[in-house]
Amino acid sequence: MGRVARARFDGDTEAELDDLLDDVGHGGHAFFVGQCLGGHSYLHLDGSWCASPARKWYDVLLQAYTMRAPVFAVHAPGAATGFSGFAFDAVCNLAGNPDNLPMCQLLGMNANTPTDVTFSFTGFAERAGHTADHVDGWGIAFFEGKGLRHFVDHERAVDSPVAELIRRYPIKSRNVIAHIRKATQGEVRLENCHPFVRELWGQYWVFAHNGDLKDFRPRLHASFHPVGSTDSEHVFCWIMQELAKSHAGAPSVRELTLTLRELAAHIAPYGSFNFLLSNGQALWAHASTQLHCIERQHPFAVAQLSDEDLSLDFSTCTTPTDRVAVIATAPLTRNEPWMRMPERSLHVFVDGQRLRD
Repeated sequence: MGRVARARFDGDTEAELDDLLDDVGHGGHAFFVGQCLGGHSYLHLDGSWCASPARKWYDVLLQAYTMRAPVFAVHAPGAATGFSGFAFDAVCNLAGNPDNLPMCQLLGMNANTPTDVTFSFTGFAERAGHTADHVDGWGIAFFEGKGLRHFVDHERAVDSPVAELIRRYPIKSRNVIAHIRKATQGEVRLENCHPFVRELWGQYWVFAHNGDLKDFRPRLHASFHPVGSTDSEHVFCWIMQELAKSHAGAPSVRELTLTLRELAAHIAPYGSFNFLLSNGQALWAHASTQLHCIERQHPFAVAQLSDEDLSLDFSTCTTPTDRVAVIATAPLTRNEPWMRMPERSLHVFVDGQRLRD
């Protein structure tokens, strides 16, 4: 697909959509119209409109992508509720660069004091069946001291009773990793749900991956082997194996960062490799295609979720010394300055802030 074009649509009939096509001269483009005409997304291909529920915008875009059709994304600002600004912006960004088409979505949090991730997870879970179609399982892991709370489910996060528990029960942690899955390799089964957990140097390590690695199945000859059938779990085992080979004991965060940077550079040529990794002391984030972060600190302000009609005034639940970093595939809030991480870059977060090289 070529670079995406954007337009605005205020009508409410298919005839008006046809008029829009005539006005802009579609020239073989596929037109995506965000939630209009009774809450549907519309895609114009081969001379006709096809409608799908607005929450299936990802499938609409995927259909255009499969047909190698350029996309003309049209925003309907007066549309029914439920189609978020995130969803439309994501359509435009992904249509402009189909290599960034997300297979899964990542969420990470690192803080200098135990903090709950309820607000962020509420918006994040909407992408598992409401504002996006990452419906092939989910999981989340919370570090608590040397311990770990680990929850996975092969059901959609929007329907899962376990996910509802996470939304309502504010588990506090300094390091959290969550994942919602859009399966590319491996069946939709519990053992294929991220995040994955292993032990090394008497520490729990947690890993989640967004992307698709082609032909990367290096030999595993140490004590780390996958249980499921995903490329993600295999590469996690290889990373653990290589860390164990590179360091006799638990090294410093900076030493680990240097080793992980070398390993990520070795893996990256095999495909998209966005990942989150933590040992409870730090949170590493590698951006291959899409990954964003934000660091919150005093003075705290009000944040509005992109995927849900919900806002939170962080000044009411924090102290002036609190610092929290949140990492996500796409920004979770619509009114905060999220930073897009450069492609093929590794970042490490400690005590709620990104460490500079």
